[in-house]
Amino acid sequence: MTIIDITKAQQNLAALIEAATQGNEVIITRPDGSAVQLIPVATGTPQFGSARGKIRLHADFDDPLDDGMEDAA
Repeated sequence: MTIIDITKAQQNLAALIEAATQGNEVIITRPDGSAVQLIPVATGTPQFGSARGKIRLHADFDDPLDDGMEDAA
C-alpha cells in the first residue's frame, strides 16, 4: 500500500497510476485529512455468461405483490 501526500503525488502521478494499474493500493491524502484512492478502471468487453452462478432469483420473484404494493412501484 502506498500512502502519499497530494503535493508529492502531483510530482509522481505517472508512477502512481502505473502502480495502481499493477494492483497496488494507492492512497492520496490532503492536509485537511481527506483522502482518495486510485483504482484502475475495468476495460474490455464483458464475456457472455461471465455472471453465471452469481445471480439467484427466489422461486416467488414473479408472485403478485401484497395489497397496496402495486402503487409503490
